[in-house]
Amino acid sequence: MALSVTSRPRRNRTADKQVPVLTALRRQIIAGDLSPGDKIPTCDQLHRQMGVSKMTVHRVFDQLARDGFLTSQGSRGTFVSERPPHLHRYGLIFPYRPSGVNVWSRFYTALAGEARKIETERNLKLPFFYDTMSHVDEHGDYARLIQSVQSHCLAGLIFGAQPGQLQGTPVMQEAGLPRVAVMHPSTVLSGVSSVYPDLRGFYARALEWLASRGRQRVAVISVGYYYNDRQFITEQATKFGMMTGPQWIHKILTGDGEAGALARLLMHGRAEDRPDGLIIADDNLVEDTTAGIAAAGVRAPEELDIIAHTNFPNPPSSSLPLKRLGFDARQVLEACIERIGQQRQTKKELKPVLLPALFEEEIGQRTAVMAERHASVLEGHTASPI
Repeated sequence: MALSVTSRPRRNRTADKQVPVLTALRRQIIAGDLSPGDKIPTCDQLHRQMGVSKMTVHRVFDQLARDGFLTSQGSRGTFVSERPPHLHRYGLIFPYRPSGVNVWSRFYTALAGEARKIETERNLKLPFFYDTMSHVDEHGDYARLIQSVQSHCLAGLIFGAQPGQLQGTPVMQEAGLPRVAVMHPSTVLSGVSSVYPDLRGFYARALEWLASRGRQRVAVISVGYYYNDRQFITEQATKFGMMTGPQWIHKILTGDGEAGALARLLMHGRAEDRPDGLIIADDNLVEDTTAGIAAAGVRAPEELDIIAHTNFPNPPSSSLPLKRLGFDARQVLEACIERIGQQRQTKKELKPVLLPALFEEEIGQRTAVMAERHASVLEGHTASPI
């Protein structure tokens, strides 16, 4: 028998019947009509109200429970979760997965580590999504991210880098979902707020510290993907009575031994002709750079003061004594979470958040204050939010 030309693939009728019930219940929870802790209608009530079978309602309950919206309390009934995902689950998106080929930057490592701590300390969820920026893993994390977005299972998205490659995808088009990225304020993406380490502030504080040490000749080693304003550095050095110049301000593209070789060149020659202060403006370069300085036979801090960028709380190793100045990964995540909350409360475009550069001892002081506040919260005191 010939097949009819009007034949179509069979649809999953059971799944089709679940959609209106699933959508209605989820919409009521997200809109606040059903608040955390509220008891929802029984299976019998919903099967009569929605005109679907009890089995369909059971499957809807199971799906919403898997997504984190509902919890069953046995004979007491089914309730809205106390911490539903649309209020307490933040997707943390990395451009690639750490591997032997793609070694993670120290920033991503610090960010991931602090996310796990925040999950425990603040009872939040921060699931990781990898390989999404260039859609490398379309059937893995990218598909999982889209499913989470379209199921309204996220309070917001936190991008570890600017998400320009995701423009035009469901990840960026879903309405009402707050988005924040760790990206330079000059990057403008509709609906995406910017949280960014203040790198000009980093240079200013680094130069001020070197000036306080009596240094007069300053060099800078940075990398291609960091903001590096030579004019700003030169002006700030002049402000503090120091000298620098194009021959001492270098931006390299890789860390595969290049930083160490450059350091040896900078340290070549007579002491009075070479830099007596050095800013390493990327923590991925610290180990290689200080090894190059040590190989050149330059003593620190006697002949050279070094100030090194750090993504706290993961300081890079160093062959020489140095001063650490940088940014707190915990503070970055907290600023992103706070900005998502602000986006939920307003439709206005929000100004970029610039995070201050902090010295290692300042990070320690901040950590102590945070621990004290956290302890107060656990004791039931009314401490201000971290």
